[in-house]
Amino acid sequence: MELLENINVTMSPLTFSQFKDGNMEVTLTSKTSGKCEEMKVKLKKTDDPMKFSVDEGKRDVYITKTSVPDHWIIICEGELHGKQIRVAKLVGPNTYANPLAMKEFKEFIKKEGLGDKRIISPSQEESCTPE
Repeated sequence: MELLENINVTMSPLTFSQFKDGNMEVTLTSKTSGKCEEMKVKLKKTDDPMKFSVDEGKRDVYITKTSVPDHWIIICEGELHGKQIRVAKLVGPNTYANPLAMKEFKEFIKKEGLGDKRIISPSQEESCTPE
């Protein structure tokens, strides 16, 4: 498995909130053109407890808990800029990758057929506060 570390990719901190009705919201902040912006994405529950719908069903998000506390694998699939995409992310509470969680993630993406030849480990962007 090839780990692509020379690609300069950053990721904003994510906050997941689950509501009483089973829906979720993902909040992230990032700097765009020097200005801090907050983005919220609504995840609507479906009949499958691991599957959520985004943008009136244009995209699906699957959330799978790993055996490592506070670590999840998130798969996003659907249309983006006219193309079908399928992206997997390992998320956890720290800016470093937990070795056991990373091992589970690699096994998971291989089982799902998600291009196990290319894994990108983005660096964590600093959190900012929108004005």
